[in-house]
Amino acid sequence: MATQEERLSALEQTVAVLTRGIWDINDNETILLGMAVKQDENIQGMMASLATLIGHFSTLEGRIDNLEGHFGAFEQNVNNRFGLLEDRFGTLEGRFGLLEDRFGTLEQSVNNRFEGQDKKLDQIMLLLDTFISKPE
Repeated sequence: MATQEERLSALEQTVAVLTRGIWDINDNETILLGMAVKQDENIQGMMASLATLIGHFSTLEGRIDNLEGHFGAFEQNVNNRFGLLEDRFGTLEGRFGLLEDRFGTLEQSVNNRFEGQDKKLDQIMLLLDTFISKPE
């Protein structure tokens, strides 16, 4: 059996080894704690950035919805204006049709008058031929 001093020496050596192990564990724990704190800060930063991105996307989505409303109103306005233009062109076509009919009537009237004048001139020529003797 070991003496008291040997046992005490072995105990001191064991305590020294365990103390060194505890210090190593404490050092590693401190390093890990620092890393965890840094990771937590990074995660919080990423969460804040994500929240900002979500806010920006929400704003962008609202603007896109607003633009869709503007484009819808613009499209409706363009369709209304094209409808008005189509109506106006239809009215103009109708007016041109009336003018065409009037010109046709006017042309017929002028042609009838010229025909009447031609008949009268033919009658005058006949009368002149009758009254004026032809040299023989």
